[in-house]
Amino acid sequence: LQVPTLWDEDLVLWESGLIAEYLLKKYRKRTGIMPPLALDFARPDSNWEDRRIFVTVQTLGTAATTISQMKWSGVAHNENEYLTRSADRIPYLMKWLESQLPSEQQGFFNDALSVQDIFLSCHLGFIANRPIGLDPQLEKYPKIAAVVARTHERGSFSSNPILWWDPGVVGYAEDDKTPIYET
Repeated sequence: LQVPTLWDEDLVLWESGLIAEYLLKKYRKRTGIMPPLALDFARPDSNWEDRRIFVTVQTLGTAATTISQMKWSGVAHNENEYLTRSADRIPYLMKWLESQLPSEQQGFFNDALSVQDIFLSCHLGFIANRPIGLDPQLEKYPKIAAVVARTHERGSFSSNPILWWDPGVVGYAEDDKTPIYET
C-alpha cells in the first residue's frame, strides 16, 4: 500500500484525493464551524470545473513533492532540468488557481470550505515548511493567501501542523519555520 492509507471497517483506500472524497460522502454530519465543510468533492453543476481545479492543485503538490524528494537525495531543483521545469510550473499554476477564486472573501466553493481549499493550503504549507528553495510568492496572489489564512484559522487545521519530514522534528519555534528536534 501507499501513504496515506485509510482503513474504515473493511474498506482500505489510499491516495489523498480518494480518501477526502470518501470521507465527505461517508461522514456527512458536520459541526457548526463556519464556513461549513463542503458536502461533496465536486458540485453537481460544476463537476468538471471543480475536478479540474483539484487536479491543478495536485499538480502543484506533485511538483513540490518531487523537488523535495530529490533535494533529500542530494539534487537541487536548479541543478536538474526536469526539476527546474517543475519549479517553473508553480507560478503558472498559482496564477491560474488565483483566477479561479471569485474573491478574497471566498474559497473555490463560495459557501463552504472545499477539498480544493484544504489541499491547496496543505501543499503551500509543505512548500513553506521545507528547505527546498521554493517560494510560492503568496503576496502576488491575494485570493490564495486569503484562502490559506482562513484555512489556518480552523481549529482542525491549526491543531495538525504540517511538519518537516526530517526525522526527529517534533515542532517549530515561534517563527513557525525553525524546526525543533526531539532530544
